[in-house]
Amino acid sequence: VPEVQTCALPISSVPRAGRGVIMTLHDPTLALRFASHALLLFPDGTWLLDTARAVLTPGNLARLFATPYEKYVSARGGVALFPGNLPPTVLDDQQYGG
Repeated sequence: VPEVQTCALPISSVPRAGRGVIMTLHDPTLALRFASHALLLFPDGTWLLDTARAVLTPGNLARLFATPYEKYVSARGGVALFPGNLPPTVLDDQQYGG
């Protein structure tokens, strides 16, 4: 995906420079792929902050977006999170970090 390649190169060099990046994403799969931590801000004013893998779970995403979420793992270990009512037809290992 060209958009992912474009943003991935500069972001991957930031931790080595001793700096951080704050991003706003609505794609939990991209957040899992690139973020070390995630912050979810719920409509009721509560929040959840931890590592991306701990926070970005189907249960937490279902609560946040008020829709069921499914976790898919490719044969090479890439992880993708999708709304449960929109299952992917193909999981591309390269696109989902596998």
